[in-house]
Amino acid sequence: MLLSGADTFKNGTGTSQIKAVLWQSGSEIDSTGTIYTYSWSMYDATNNLITTQYSTLNTGKTVTVDGRDFTARAYLICQVSK
Repeated sequence: MLLSGADTFKNGTGTSQIKAVLWQSGSEIDSTGTIYTYSWSMYDATNNLITTQYSTLNTGKTVTVDGRDFTARAYLICQVSK
């Protein structure tokens, strides 16, 4: 899986749309996001779950991450299930 659209945030500003892209044998599978379920979460540098206020971290192939939801570093996790 590739997370497409990652960006750098500065001083808590900016947004970025992140899209999960699944590949199999060199071709994208589930391009419409209807075959699999995509569940997103974000963690801080000490592995604590970040409860987002501005980001749209829910289920879906694409989410929006907002720089106001974290300080320093954050790790975005996408779990894919069928």
